[in-house]
Amino acid sequence: MVESEALWREALYGPSGFFTRGEVPADHFRTAPLVGPELAEALLVLLDRVDFALGRPARLEFVDVGAGGGELAGAVRSLASGSL
Repeated sequence: MVESEALWREALYGPSGFFTRGEVPADHFRTAPLVGPELAEALLVLLDRVDFALGRPARLEFVDVGAGGGELAGAVRSLASGSL
């Protein structure tokens, strides 16, 4: 009998596994940035507040560490239009 860990490993990383088939995560689930601009708009407001609280430094970094393909960072960047 195969252990459950080996079954999961095969299902995820085997030749026809979830992560090795070449599909993108958006084919299987949706994250908030894919639904609409509301999250990016809210983050931009928060980034502006942080920027202000820090005295508007020359550089303010925002990192998107979500499970998507960078859609959130792209949406924030396009909405910022040079304001940050």
